[in-house]
Amino acid sequence: MNDDERIESVFHAVDAELRAHYGDERRLHLGTLMRWRLGGPDPLDSMSIYRHPEGHWHYVGLGLAEHLVKETNNAEPPRWPVALLNDIARYVFESRRPLAHGHFLERPGDPRGRCWGLVRDPVLRPVETVNGRFTWLQLVALSEDELARLKGDDYEKFLDAYRSGNPLFVSAVTPEN
Repeated sequence: MNDDERIESVFHAVDAELRAHYGDERRLHLGTLMRWRLGGPDPLDSMSIYRHPEGHWHYVGLGLAEHLVKETNNAEPPRWPVALLNDIARYVFESRRPLAHGHFLERPGDPRGRCWGLVRDPVLRPVETVNGRFTWLQLVALSEDELARLKGDDYEKFLDAYRSGNPLFVSAVTPEN
């Protein structure tokens, strides 16, 4: 199986899981002009953006299995999460440090979120592909106080408390788009 066939196979496995959750809902799909592996500037091959039934946006990046959600009343999804996810993917590709449940990122100076935690997606199931199994990760915006508690606390205990008031881990990021 060549690289293009592998990528297509992974895309179909991912698409099947998303269709199981969203059905045939219309999505915004953004692709890259040149893939990272071919010298392009953005590590993610593409991104799909769905409107979740509860009203927030669900960002799904292909190239890394992670997504970000944001509450909004906008008719169109904000584009800044695309840049954020590509920045994070660039970090992973360049540092060769994979992300996992329980990791957190600090982004000093980022007006939309200085601290982000990574959690297993509460809705999407792990996906088997020709490249192996992967688990969906979701970014959760954290306050500096939450990050301080997280660093000094049991991660799962912290998530249980967080989940009790926000079971989908929706991040309400306030600066205007």
